[in-house]
Amino acid sequence: MTARQHTIFFAAYVLLAAVVAFCAPLVWPEVDEANEALVLGLCVLLAGGLLHEIAARRAATRELRELINQRLRATPQPEGVALGAPAAASDADVAPEAEMLQAVVEQISAVVPPGAPGSTALALAEELKRDAEQSIILRQLREAVRRDRVEVFLQPIVSLPQRRHRYYEVFSRIRGEAGEIMGPDQYLALAEREGLIGPLDNLLLLRCIQLIRESKKRDYNYAFFVNMSANTLADTRFMQSFLAFMQSHRQIIPRLVLELNQETMLSGGPAGGKLLEGLAQLGFIFSMDNVTHFDIDFAALKRRNVRFVKLEAPALAAELGKPSPFSVPRLLSRADDAGIDLIVEKVESEDQMRLLAPHHLDFGQGFLFGEPKPSTLPQA
Repeated sequence: MTARQHTIFFAAYVLLAAVVAFCAPLVWPEVDEANEALVLGLCVLLAGGLLHEIAARRAATRELRELINQRLRATPQPEGVALGAPAAASDADVAPEAEMLQAVVEQISAVVPPGAPGSTALALAEELKRDAEQSIILRQLREAVRRDRVEVFLQPIVSLPQRRHRYYEVFSRIRGEAGEIMGPDQYLALAEREGLIGPLDNLLLLRCIQLIRESKKRDYNYAFFVNMSANTLADTRFMQSFLAFMQSHRQIIPRLVLELNQETMLSGGPAGGKLLEGLAQLGFIFSMDNVTHFDIDFAALKRRNVRFVKLEAPALAAELGKPSPFSVPRLLSRADDAGIDLIVEKVESEDQMRLLAPHHLDFGQGFLFGEPKPSTLPQA
């Protein structure tokens, strides 16, 4: 639905609700209190909002399916397309990606409206507010996919102490209708509450694959770190498409480092463990981040094809000087024995680096070395 259609639809049911609230006491004499008339009007407004939501979702699903069909019919484009707008590939290459995108479409379509409204006018207003917020997120996500406005941002991971760019981490940002970039603080909490984190993570993984394919054409040999959340691992439909695609595009695998948080890596459950084992057998390597405790079995991680562990600079700084068995020097020694590289992340100042430099960490990441920026061809 266009902005004009949304406006007309909204104005129609707001006007109808006002008419019902005003005329109810005239038509039904038993409605003799203003509060009762107001509740009737709010009920009509809520019903209109729910119908608006249903219509918007159906329109979003229809438009996304049209997008998939367009991509399936796409013909190859000339070389030299910017990374921010990936070139179309052959039908054989696009079909698996379209299957992954189709899985995202079905996830978005499956997000159900909130539960039944409460009995008070305040509860009805809260339900309307939640519906509006959900509608905004769904519409932004739909527009981002349909108009290719899921932006890829890159942040460098540098070697230490040289500070040379060695890898890049991939982040997603949503570009709004007016061209503004929506930061994660604007939509992630709401997206998580509404069950949209999975589709967003899947879209990021898909865009990262596209970026690798484009950069490979230009002989750039950087590897890219991309987050793989528990939501993505649990999405059977998407992961089946992802594995099928990777089995036929194995040349991408050495360029893609899958990043999981410590909780997911260590307690992914039987299904998640088997899936990670299958990814490792395909040749994927992993990075573990969001480390909350330093009692790390590096040898066990190495057996699972983990090659990088990220530690936050503030947490490392807090551990310095502690006489615990997991002190920083011992931690670094055990990682080195297992052949796992440590990346200190969230480095924001030279003071932090001066404190950590004597411990000879392998890599660094943070605003000190470069903030996330829109994807362009990486510079050596």
